[in-house]
Amino acid sequence: MLFTGFIFIGQSIFLLSTYVVCWGTSPSAGQILMIISRAVFGLGGENLSITTSAFIGQWFKGKELAFALGVDISAARLAATINDSTQIIMYKESGRRLHLGFFVGLLVAVYSIVTALAAAIIDKRADKSEENLSLVQAKEDEEETDEVRLRDILKFPVPYWFITFSCLFFYMGYFSFMNVVSELMQRRFAISGYNAGFLMVVLCSP
Repeated sequence: MLFTGFIFIGQSIFLLSTYVVCWGTSPSAGQILMIISRAVFGLGGENLSITTSAFIGQWFKGKELAFALGVDISAARLAATINDSTQIIMYKESGRRLHLGFFVGLLVAVYSIVTALAAAIIDKRADKSEENLSLVQAKEDEEETDEVRLRDILKFPVPYWFITFSCLFFYMGYFSFMNVVSELMQRRFAISGYNAGFLMVVLCSP
């Protein structure tokens, strides 16, 4: 709930900043609001990604866990693809104004809060129903619990680090490229913004 709240607040501030930039007397103030909003949004978005994985790990085990995490990541990529393919359409339909797209994003943030609340209620009820079983298991696990130490990172196998750095450099290059590829295609190949967005979805979405 906390991180979805950050996302909602960040998106709300960003929507407000577009009004300040377009119709306000101080566009520089609107730009500052945009920077602040992205920082707040980032506090929610990146942390929510981690907590979602942890939440899924509590509900699924074994092969089911791998499938559930795959669905979670696929849903995020699908959302990004839909955004890339519809933002130009919303921009044109709103009379070449930014507010429609950002307002739709705000509605998505509201939906995220609702689903997070529902998931929290379901999880809490499940905890209550399994409370007795958990108490019994906790007593058995106390003797087997391993202490986690930061230096245990040094014991991770070499293939793990190869995979980690592969993901790191891939996402560094991918997201940086996706931020500029639409404008790059419009300028270099003289195509419309709509077609550029479509090509982003077809050619660049993982």
